[in-house]
Amino acid sequence: MPKFFQFASITKKVTLALIGIFLMVFILVHLGINLCMLREDGGAWFRTAAHFMGTNYIVKVFEIVLFASVLLHIVLAVLIQIHNWRSRPVGYKSRSRSKTAPASKLMIWSGILIALFLGVHFINFYFAKIGLVEGRYIIEVKAIEEGYKVKQQTLTNAYSEAKTEEERAQVEKDVTAFQENLQIFQENEKFGKALQGGFEYIEDLSKDEALEYAVELLAKNGNVIDSQKLLNEVKAREELASTGIGNGVAIPHALSEFATNTMLAILRLEKPVDFDAADALPVDLLFLMTGPKTNTPLHLKILSKLAHSLHDEKFRTSLREAPNREVIADLIFQKK
Repeated sequence: MPKFFQFASITKKVTLALIGIFLMVFILVHLGINLCMLREDGGAWFRTAAHFMGTNYIVKVFEIVLFASVLLHIVLAVLIQIHNWRSRPVGYKSRSRSKTAPASKLMIWSGILIALFLGVHFINFYFAKIGLVEGRYIIEVKAIEEGYKVKQQTLTNAYSEAKTEEERAQVEKDVTAFQENLQIFQENEKFGKALQGGFEYIEDLSKDEALEYAVELLAKNGNVIDSQKLLNEVKAREELASTGIGNGVAIPHALSEFATNTMLAILRLEKPVDFDAADALPVDLLFLMTGPKTNTPLHLKILSKLAHSLHDEKFRTSLREAPNREVIADLIFQKK
């Protein structure tokens, strides 16, 4: 029998308890992130948290640790139960009322509920995300369009039924917000065409010079109100945490009032630049992204798509070997 299975029962129980505490902390943090949706900020906190959880390099590693912890927790629980059965193969002749705490008595049922929750969660979200199964909670575009039509009709009816100026003003405010969301949705549908920016190949720049070069590249399209102020915001974001996601890739980004459209600049650096990335590798592929705060959903969608795509080694290699900017553009827009 492997040495792991020969550990003392108390060692297994302590390990089981520590993993249980770790998993409970995870569930509480997860719940806290979901509760961000209840804030009256238009979902800003939730989108920021969701973006972090979906793109951060450390979180990707943490996902593996979390999955391994769930499996180890189950294995330890089964081993302890088997040990208990073997220690007392014959049951008690008569059973008396136990003085065990209610939490311990109900542990089997609470454990089953949590296991079911995790099972559904892994199957419909995590496994769907990595492509092992087809997600059941992926909303189709057709369903979204129908939802917008219903909302539009509801607002039309509300305006016709409004009796006071205050009620009409509120409906008009709702209509404005609805139109903005509809515009963002339509831009999402034209994802590839929505990106306005540039592609450039440069030889020898520092990190700050590369960021400045990328901002100026975007400014050439006439969609930057103030290049220096936009650059300052990009640098300020970079000071919070490096946007080097590893494998020689960085995605500096900032939502800014000085950008009039969602834009992406791509630099392929002949001499890699130190970006304080998580894996300490210098960066030779730089994707600078910016856009107005009114385009936050589109901004986050593109950012998430880029981060996910750039973790693909074959995709990164194709970008590095692309002979010209047209090929790079095709690779970016055609990536699933």
